[in-house]
Amino acid sequence: MSFTIVELFQKWNMSLLLPDFEERNIGLEELKNINISEIEEIIGSPRLSREFIAHWKTEFQTREVDSLSIVEDNVNISRSNSIEQLSSTLENCITENNIVVDKNHDNHINENGKRCASHPHPCEPPLKIRDRDSCTIYTSLQSSSTGRSILTEYSRKKQLSVKSSHDLCDIIISEYLVDGNTKIDTNQYLDFKSQIKSIFPEEDPNIYYWSPIPKRLSILNRSEKARGRLYEKFRNKLKLFRTRSGWQPNKNIFDTSAEDTFQDNDELNSMEWLIHNQEYGDDLRHHWEVSSRVRYEKLLKSKGSVSDYYSQYPALANKFGYQLIAIDFDRLYKIVEIDIYKKWPIFFDNLFTLATVNQKKSIEDIINDIKNCSSNYHKIFLQIWVLPFLVPPKTRKIVESPEGKKQWKPTIKECQSSIIVHAT
Repeated sequence: MSFTIVELFQKWNMSLLLPDFEERNIGLEELKNINISEIEEIIGSPRLSREFIAHWKTEFQTREVDSLSIVEDNVNISRSNSIEQLSSTLENCITENNIVVDKNHDNHINENGKRCASHPHPCEPPLKIRDRDSCTIYTSLQSSSTGRSILTEYSRKKQLSVKSSHDLCDIIISEYLVDGNTKIDTNQYLDFKSQIKSIFPEEDPNIYYWSPIPKRLSILNRSEKARGRLYEKFRNKLKLFRTRSGWQPNKNIFDTSAEDTFQDNDELNSMEWLIHNQEYGDDLRHHWEVSSRVRYEKLLKSKGSVSDYYSQYPALANKFGYQLIAIDFDRLYKIVEIDIYKKWPIFFDNLFTLATVNQKKSIEDIINDIKNCSSNYHKIFLQIWVLPFLVPPKTRKIVESPEGKKQWKPTIKECQSSIIVHAT
């Protein structure tokens, strides 16, 4: 074919859908081998999907017929021969210690500045090779025609095509996806990787899932999000399921089992981790930073009190809890903390200059203490203490009472108590 994928989409009058396919790095060759379920997943709209699939079938009808005949031939191969060949491959790839030898020696970082999938993960434990028949994925593959075709292809070629790899992910996720609240944690993804390596020993399991890496362990010197074909397949299918099923989340802000919008699975896992852990350390800081956005969104929609928020995340009640609050503050307000201390003396001097004579007289003793204070910390404390005298409260509050609504204006002393509390 002499045309490009851009020209093909223009010919079908489907140019608006092109960015969705380009985002998943689907070119003309990948489009030829794509399956219908993937098309529906990418497009989302049932009407547009039907129209696109009609064009796709017309354009690649010859290719599709040829592919079907090949699959049919593959399925007709003796099942016992296929199993024997696959077992032989497994035995040859397992060492005396039952560990598959990784023969990939790619560079750690590729030309795009990303970590190569074949490089060992710095956080994940070594994959355990298990008996193939004990793998639930193997059972799922045997029970479907597409799965049997994948097993047959691997037994003949000792590798999976891109299309078969995506079909494998589709089968795994379809078995696991139950409803709109389904979540897959890191341990489950690692189990999937282990099973895939057991069934297809020549496949690189890292292309299916790559765990998130905190900045302190990353050779890229930045935190890395989870990725991989299984991870993306789950995100896409869950989002599609929620859209088509009319799924509605639980509006209870403190219920982490349901989300108002589709959130990053790592953020949700980190938030869940924080609910059950409170020991301070690098792990706690990592999960607190990862979950910052989703926790903030939930807090804005919450009708609960500060006490409710503290009870949800027990680490806040510990003596280091203020450090977690500081992390959130720094993310919300992009300022350098030291600037506050640098500009505070100038701010207070300007404010004191604007004060009236009577205001200055009322705090004359405290001002003298400020001038004679040797401790900078104590000096700032006293300056904060006199702020209500320099900027007296003017706003009146409306208070509900049995006699009806009453107006109330806080006193200077009450304003002081709202800023600084003496604990004895």
